[in-house]
Amino acid sequence: MDPFVEITRPERRRLSSSARLVYLLLCRKATAKGCADDRGSIYVEYPRLDLCLSVNTVSGVFKQLQKEGLLYEKRIGLGMPNRIYLNRRVP
Repeated sequence: MDPFVEITRPERRRLSSSARLVYLLLCRKATAKGCADDRGSIYVEYPRLDLCLSVNTVSGVFKQLQKEGLLYEKRIGLGMPNRIYLNRRVP
């Protein structure tokens, strides 16, 4: 499904504008240089600091997106960015 359509659905009204923009940015990065694991889940390794938002804002945005079921993170290791899995499948 198109990410823009996904975040404009009526049940996604609770998302802040920052959360919507971060989700669209991550979807764009995933299509440009993202990877898919053996289950077909799309992920992107993108450092939170590269979002150019405050640490508190980024934490709040990721909590919102995880609560809505749009993404989840998997820790990789010390000094490496987490894998951000988008709840979308490879066609």
